[in-house]
Amino acid sequence: MLSLAKQIGIEYIYLAINRVRSQKDIEKVESRIEDKEKFDRIFYIPYNEKVIEYEPSVVDLIKENGDFLQVYKQIKEVLKNNL
Repeated sequence: MLSLAKQIGIEYIYLAINRVRSQKDIEKVESRIEDKEKFDRIFYIPYNEKVIEYEPSVVDLIKENGDFLQVYKQIKEVLKNNL
């Protein structure tokens, strides 16, 4: 999949791992990823049960300014800088 993305001209490839509760979650997911080093960046989005509570709008969650928002700000900056 990664080589196909590069073949069709996708310059940057990012991976977002969602609902991360612990380092063990990260290790479990990463153990299943082939060619992890081919991703330009991997983001780890922390689990937050309030996402389900606030769906479909997570505006209130964003207002809390916690870990969830910080990761999304990182993603936004990386995407903005690589457009």
